[in-house]
Amino acid sequence: MKILHTADWHIGKFLNGVSLIDEQYYALNEIINIAAEENVDAIIIAGDIYDRAVPPTEAVDLFNEVLTKLLLEKNMPVLCISGNHDSPTRLNFGTKILEKSNLFLHANLTKDLSPVILEDKFGKVAFSLIPFVDTAMIKNVFEDIETNSLADSFKILVDAAREKIPAGVRSVAVVHQFVAGSRDDVIKSDSERIFVGGSSNIPPIVFEGYDYVALGHLHAPQKIGRESVRYSGSPLKYSFDEATQKKGVEIVELDAEGKVELKFIPIKPAHDVRIIEGSFDDVLNGPKSDDYILVRLSDDLPVLNARDRLQRNFPNILAIERQFKESTLQGKTRSMDEVKRMSISELFDDYYFYFHDSHLTEQQKLIVESCMTDL
Repeated sequence: MKILHTADWHIGKFLNGVSLIDEQYYALNEIINIAAEENVDAIIIAGDIYDRAVPPTEAVDLFNEVLTKLLLEKNMPVLCISGNHDSPTRLNFGTKILEKSNLFLHANLTKDLSPVILEDKFGKVAFSLIPFVDTAMIKNVFEDIETNSLADSFKILVDAAREKIPAGVRSVAVVHQFVAGSRDDVIKSDSERIFVGGSSNIPPIVFEGYDYVALGHLHAPQKIGRESVRYSGSPLKYSFDEATQKKGVEIVELDAEGKVELKFIPIKPAHDVRIIEGSFDDVLNGPKSDDYILVRLSDDLPVLNARDRLQRNFPNILAIERQFKESTLQGKTRSMDEVKRMSISELFDDYYFYFHDSHLTEQQKLIVESCMTDL
């Protein structure tokens, strides 16, 4: 069976106050094209369909359009769960009816953890669709659970789902949680809501027995533990610290024995998210671009009207930062006795050196002393 694994669409997302709905329309249609070109048997969306619990109208319209194309035009089953950004109640509306059109959307956790069964030429494949949960949600459904650890209670949940899978049937888990082993160096992003450390982490060993685990939550594509436990990542870059990440979808092929073959297919966005670094003159005289840009200026002195002047070449410039030099003072501290013996001008020079790795010029010292005299 060939499966397209994607997650973290965050439809309705804004980046630095700019709506990304047009970018998402382009990227999601790219996913539809990839699914058709790869002739996949099913689509997995592992949570965070929307960026917030009450999505804007245009976000709902876009999701409706994508589902219509996948289900009715391409005749491809869609298996979907809710993420921590979604409203389970809103997503759950009409799900039983929509199953007749091969949309299997599990938004609310229930005691019935029966898998969705699809078939290919080799036989059945069982999909355990487990929506985003916390400990309180699990204990509300499984009242006999006593532990307050999410990792422990989630294992009980997964074990219950495993019991519903017929013996000898290939299986896939679809999960939206922070899954990481104690030795996993996971790649995280500013655009994710995660709590790292302690009992909130789900160890990948919990999913032992599943042939493939389709994860959502982290925005960088990556494996966790074994190759077949994977985050597909988000289809677009949703923060500037994701600027160097490769975005796309995971194509998963299960053979007759449940062995997994993986292929990552990148998505080329309509407009990229990039960081440009350098002096103001170098950036201004460099290549023009309509990508979403963060500019980090290395100039020692302030640049007047920098954004207005750069916007001519970068119409989608979203932010400007100062790029401070790494000071030889960073990581060092002065004793209180040293500080007490220093004049205000010397303290200011020390502060300046910390950020610029150079001392004040004589002219700058005169300005500082003049300001101190006025005070």
